[in-house]
Amino acid sequence: MAWTAEKIKQLKKLWLKGKSTIEIGKELGISKNAVVGKVHRLELAARPSPIKRVQKPTTATKQKVVKKEIKPKKMTLMDLKLTSCRWPIGDPKDEDFHFCGADTVTGKPYCAEHCKVAYTSLKELTLQNAKAKKEKEEQELLEKQADALLKEADEKESKKTKATSKKKLSLEEQQSLWEQQADALLAAADEAEAPKKRASSKKKETAI
Repeated sequence: MAWTAEKIKQLKKLWLKGKSTIEIGKELGISKNAVVGKVHRLELAARPSPIKRVQKPTTATKQKVVKKEIKPKKMTLMDLKLTSCRWPIGDPKDEDFHFCGADTVTGKPYCAEHCKVAYTSLKELTLQNAKAKKEKEEQELLEKQADALLKEADEKESKKTKATSKKKLSLEEQQSLWEQQADALLAAADEAEAPKKRASSKKKETAI
């Protein structure tokens, strides 16, 4: 078959579109081998084969698959190294209790993930403790102020009671003084009356 300029142009166009050699041959009315030979002679750009081949897994791929299937070992206290994360996982009473075991951050006992948890929680705990301490100090100050006010009120009441008692005592003393003065006046009157009584008694005796 003679290749005309028109057919060559059409071949190139179909080749660039990604058509297979069989499809190109059908459209041009030629065989597949004729298309392959012309493409080779024209040195057209090679294209990936349309046939998808199943790639067999290599040894490295198989190892990766195996590694994915292997479950990580749970790190016990005896398994920990100097660079192992010591973040506890689970309840120490349970059989599956273990430690994180990942590589630690330099200078820290935990890995990067658990450092975020540990030191954020520590910061929050410090703030909570500072707040609780401040509230306690404020409460103690209020209690001291209340005690001082009560003590001051008790002292005022005590002074008032003492003053009242002193005033009552003074009245009682004054009453006693009045009674003593009255007794003294009565005694003086009796002493003044006694000579008269004795003289009167003698007169009565003389008259008899």
